Amino acid sequence: MKKAIRIMLICIAGLAVIITGTILLVRWSLNGTNYRTFSEEKRQMMEQEFHIKVTDDLTLEEYFQIGFHEDRRLNLSTQKNLQAFLDENILSAAVITEAEQDSLYTQTKFEYASGNETVYGTFTELGEENAVSLFLPS
Repeated sequence: MKKAIRIMLICIAGLAVIITGTILLVRWSLNGTNYRTFSEEKRQMMEQEFHIKVTDDLTLEEYFQIGFHEDRRLNLSTQKNLQAFLDENILSAAVITEAEQDSLYTQTKFEYASGNETVYGTFTELGEENAVSLFLPS
């Protein structure tokens, strides 16, 4: 009888550890890094990570990294047109992969190499201020 109780307590403890571990893993995977303000150190980190050059006419808007997969995204804004942005701010040769023109805006997708990774970008012409989104999958 004592052995049955002991086995049952071990099973309950093991189940509690498994459930707690699963909850902690899910919570960790949903947490990520999010920056909306950029110090000089963070700006340099963005330049290295996304292989870009941040100039005075380029504004870093938001960076986020999603926990479990560690996909990274950087949102920027600029008054430059697409070609000027690619020539002056992207440090690798970029290839335009798709362009869509809507009545309200033009959206162009491009990609370029950052070390041994590929950065996927979207340039959206919104009038005076253009939006850029750079995505670096894990």
